[in-house]
Amino acid sequence: CGNGKGEYKNRGNKKILNIKYTPDFVGKGFIIETKGRANESFPLRWKMFKKLITENKIGDFKLYKPQNQKECDETIRLILDSRR
Repeated sequence: CGNGKGEYKNRGNKKILNIKYTPDFVGKGFIIETKGRANESFPLRWKMFKKLITENKIGDFKLYKPQNQKECDETIRLILDSRR
């Protein structure tokens, strides 16, 4: 009894599903992910997304993750200032 609840079951033959992540806003030179309250899968998806763009050298852009109204306002200001 591997799990204490009867016979041990091999769960290794399950199909592995793809993980999908879509940022909230993508523009020329920036990606914005707005997150108030992250669900349990978000930290892993976010980490994998950052790893993907770093390892594959995908584009030249800045990555923003504002979590409240003040940070959203600051993000917009930074983007607008960078275009001047």
